[in-house]
Amino acid sequence: GPTAKLPPAPFGRKLNWRHVGAVEGTIFEDLGTDPKAGAPVDVAALRNLLGSDVEARKDVPTAPAPKPAQDQLTVFDQNRARNLEICMTRIKVDTKVLASQIATFDVNAAGSMLGDLEMLELLLGLQLTAEETSALQALPEGDTRVRGVEVVMRPLACVPRLQSRLRLLIFRLKMVEHHRRAGDNLHILRLACRQLCDSHSLKSVLRIVLSMGNYLNHGVNGSQDLAVRGFKMESLSNLKQFRGKDAASGITLMHLLVLQIAGYGKPGGPADSKVVSLLLAELQMVPQAAKIDVGEVAADVMSFKREVGFVESERQLASQTPPGPPPGVGWPRQQQPSEVVTDLAFRAATMAADLDDALLQMEGAAERALVFLGERAPNAAQRHMATQTAYLHSETAKLLANIADFAGSLKQAESQVTADAYRFLKVLMPEVAENYSPPKVPVDPTGTKTGGVVTLPNGRRLPPGAVKMMGDGVPVRRTNTRGVKSQAAPEEPKEPKEDVAVSKEQIQVQVKEDQPPAATTDTAVAAAGASKKPQSDDVQVRQGGFFAAVPGGRPRAAPRGG
Repeated sequence: GPTAKLPPAPFGRKLNWRHVGAVEGTIFEDLGTDPKAGAPVDVAALRNLLGSDVEARKDVPTAPAPKPAQDQLTVFDQNRARNLEICMTRIKVDTKVLASQIATFDVNAAGSMLGDLEMLELLLGLQLTAEETSALQALPEGDTRVRGVEVVMRPLACVPRLQSRLRLLIFRLKMVEHHRRAGDNLHILRLACRQLCDSHSLKSVLRIVLSMGNYLNHGVNGSQDLAVRGFKMESLSNLKQFRGKDAASGITLMHLLVLQIAGYGKPGGPADSKVVSLLLAELQMVPQAAKIDVGEVAADVMSFKREVGFVESERQLASQTPPGPPPGVGWPRQQQPSEVVTDLAFRAATMAADLDDALLQMEGAAERALVFLGERAPNAAQRHMATQTAYLHSETAKLLANIADFAGSLKQAESQVTADAYRFLKVLMPEVAENYSPPKVPVDPTGTKTGGVVTLPNGRRLPPGAVKMMGDGVPVRRTNTRGVKSQAAPEEPKEPKEDVAVSKEQIQVQVKEDQPPAATTDTAVAAAGASKKPQSDDVQVRQGGFFAAVPGGRPRAAPRGG
């Protein structure tokens, strides 16, 4: 049957719980019927906790709710009035003066408040409704019964078309920056798309990638019988993820591409190719363009054009409005609003035409780049699809991101190969690694001109600062690898020893014995090795009066003397 009406809460407050519809077979089945299972409620304790119940409070007189004064004139409710008071407190301006400047578009007067963008945006956010505006205008001016917030807001309500004027003033302050930002982004995108079509290095690199992919996928090695004639640019990112059989080595197809670009596998290689450097130079705008949201830039241009259309409509409306102060306010007419709006509309229309032309040029360059790089077939159907600007913008952004990612990965791989080419050659081109000798690095132990890495005649490479600079064989003070200044030791008689002196031009090995000096460095090394026992592949380096043994390229101090 229907559920019986439950009695009201005795204390006026309820415990928030959900009822169980059927208690049969649950823990509650006998709790409400078994008198022994029931637990009496300590009503007195509840009253101590919650206060007197409703029945006890019926006869207690309550204080009446405060009512607004009968003679106070208001327009806004309490919440709206409180919000308006907070906003106007932040502005801290005389609204009568401010309203006069807005009504007359007095933008050039000394001390004009119409250049404060934050204040104008705050006023626009107040959004006075038509009913509030009419009610504020109807309030008697100077009447002491009008509440304070209504007194502050009444001058603004008397300004004709307040919201439209505020929007015009805000656009006037933002217009130049808006135009510059959108124009710069369009210029960067257009240049990046042109660089994709004009880069000769990109074409050379893609030719190698195409041959590599054809052999990997189809076993075809040769430009005449390619199984695949082209590929999408998004495939370039797979090169850095394509690892060899030894995944732990970190060597990928991207490193092999760098070696092939440099010509390591060719006779007489490497050819010291500058293809990667040229590629990065020819595509220097692409990484910057890839960070720009093409669709957002186009939307920015459309937003600017919409504001220009609004300014033009306001210009036409202002030209039809008779001059004079707004009704009910004794403000003098300082400048006809149509003059300011006309000047604003002319400048805005010129900027809008400039942005529209830049957008069309960017889209044309983007379409050519997409077709040139094979992202779209050059036929009528695809060209018709290019008229769908949203599709064109998304494809352009994707293309720029793919090329920028590939260029960055290629640069990183080239840096790794340049730092230690032998490690990659040993895995990828072992026959080349057998005859490989690292390029000569200019001697600069202080690391001020080059990386400071020095290669000794026996092929050992020393870290920056491990070998001191020697001018004509004279020791010079230096900072050792631990950052401690080494002091030149006084001259002491020493046994003839083998020194490796570093000059500015080369590293020469001198043998200090009573015999004519060696003719060449290699002869000196052979003579020194024949007259002395091998020192476990250590190299003795003269360091300002000290002898430092360099095992494995790591310098350590040795005791003075012989």
